[in-house]
Amino acid sequence: MEEFNITEYVRKIQQSLKVTSGYEFCRISDPKAMEEVIQNSKRCDRFFALDDSQEGMIFQGDGGGWFEHRPVVIFLLGKLSKWPDMTGRERILNEMRSIYRKIVSRLIRDQEHVEALAYLADDSIPFDEIPGEFAGGTAGLFFTFTVDIPLNLEYNGADWQ
Repeated sequence: MEEFNITEYVRKIQQSLKVTSGYEFCRISDPKAMEEVIQNSKRCDRFFALDDSQEGMIFQGDGGGWFEHRPVVIFLLGKLSKWPDMTGRERILNEMRSIYRKIVSRLIRDQEHVEALAYLADDSIPFDEIPGEFAGGTAGLFFTFTVDIPLNLEYNGADWQ
């Protein structure tokens, strides 16, 4: 099986969802840093940020096969015009909640159509709203989903000295 490229998959979701077509796709390595969100905050007011640097693990499934457990975190953020702006924050959060539900519905649909998502852990896809002001004056939420990717862990003696 070909290596599943989470970044490209998530980028395609962002580009194909009509309501997020104007969002800036960003990658981040740490929610505290938000590198590409901060970098693009002068010219953009909506962000679709992917953090795929979360820790994973390899485990053996019930059938004896091996899998790589890969958590994926997506931040949906909108810039506030001022702070505090509770009305603007509420508007942004309502927009982000709606987008979150659309993305979850796409993940569930893709489970049947994208080979790597056959092992999507869909029993729970939690989201958290970000309290207060975040990442240079934004409000929003983040959610996590996990994909268990089948691995071929066949030992090859030629790889070793």
